[in-house]
Amino acid sequence: MSAESYLLGWAVYLAALIGFLALGWYTSRNWPYWLRHPVRALVAVVLLLPWTVSPEGQQWAPAWIVTLFDGLIQPDARAGRAGWPLLGVVLVVTLAAGVEQWYRRRKGKGIA
Repeated sequence: MSAESYLLGWAVYLAALIGFLALGWYTSRNWPYWLRHPVRALVAVVLLLPWTVSPEGQQWAPAWIVTLFDGLIQPDARAGRAGWPLLGVVLVVTLAAGVEQWYRRRKGKGIA
């Protein structure tokens, strides 16, 4: 794959992702805060986290795609190569959203 086609693929992915996130942001605008905030953060993290395409490669792809293809196509099913870091980041974002909500409640701002 040439560098130009690789960059074009990323540009198309990011343009579609911006549209998808904008639609998700609009759709979730009436959700309660305790649900809206973590869901928006989790979706953005899962869709934006990059990972190397191959263990010895220099090219990057979204981690969820690397996990999907490693799990389905690789003969030794190495889905954990990108899956474990993706899971770790999801857990960190979930914890951060929980701490932020706890802080808002503690300060008396409430969660509306």
